[in-house]
Amino acid sequence: TTMTGVGLEAVDPADVLLLYASQTGNAKLIAEDIREKCESEGVSCCLRCCSQLQQHLNNLHQVTCLILVAATTGDGDPPDTARKFNQHLHKKDQPRDALSHLSYTVLGLGDTNYNNFCNFGKTIDKRLHSLGAHRYVL
Repeated sequence: TTMTGVGLEAVDPADVLLLYASQTGNAKLIAEDIREKCESEGVSCCLRCCSQLQQHLNNLHQVTCLILVAATTGDGDPPDTARKFNQHLHKKDQPRDALSHLSYTVLGLGDTNYNNFCNFGKTIDKRLHSLGAHRYVL
């Protein structure tokens, strides 16, 4: 079975959608390492770039566990690969419990030389939580 519109494998509640938002490739490499670790522990992961999702929030309604590796670029901005994902998450017409079924963790990447260090990861974390998703720590 596949998830509507994106070709993601249907996942069991114990399985993980592993998303990455990368500008230079570092977030992708880290996400690939996380996938290898999860799979070595018997947890299957569906690895995708944020840009590969088409109907972003609809896809998040189809999974119960999300890991997002999120790079920050420029002065606290999302990577180019995550701009549409970020815009969809921040649409104002979403119910406060839209993602109440979802458990998630965000690994934010950034450069401490910038004032808005890891801003994209922080922004996504706050938004997922405000839509009812539940934080967990790996």
